[in-house]
Amino acid sequence: MNVGRGLRNLKTVMDALCSARTRAIVCEAWRLEQSLPHWFASEALPQLMQRLDREASVRTLNADASTIVRCADAVTMLDYFSPLGVCLRRSLVRYVLLRRAGVLVVVHFGARKNVVAGHSKIAGHAWLTLAGKPFAENPQDYQGFATIYTYPNSNSQLPTPNFQPTPQPSNLHLPTSNI
Repeated sequence: MNVGRGLRNLKTVMDALCSARTRAIVCEAWRLEQSLPHWFASEALPQLMQRLDREASVRTLNADASTIVRCADAVTMLDYFSPLGVCLRRSLVRYVLLRRAGVLVVVHFGARKNVVAGHSKIAGHAWLTLAGKPFAENPQDYQGFATIYTYPNSNSQLPTPNFQPTPQPSNLHLPTSNI
């Protein structure tokens, strides 16, 4: 872990604690992030995604997408001991919180073959899209991955959320993740 990046993430979380709204986002991101390993151990991926949809539909979140992304990223990067990869935790925490805010992102899970020191290894990655375009992601992080599972797909029956989605401007630009 890059010490400078760790300190920036810690500062983001500490700064968020000063405001009730961002403190609530950080606390919920932490709860979700800490629950993911247990949920992964006990549920198949389609059932886990349905659980996350139920989590997203429990309440609304009145926050802008950039605040949600910043808080979710900082929280997930501070858990050094999670058995799950950071991109997976980050994408799933973002997924729930952004959907609560009415941002209808889609999560993708992919794999690619990497050759390291003459040995082939399979690498996995998870990322979000919005309106078919990568959302708050660095292109080098998702390029080359073959999508093996997307949720929700066009045939998914999602629970009806207890809120109306916020219309998303077509020019929504967020800083890409530095992770």
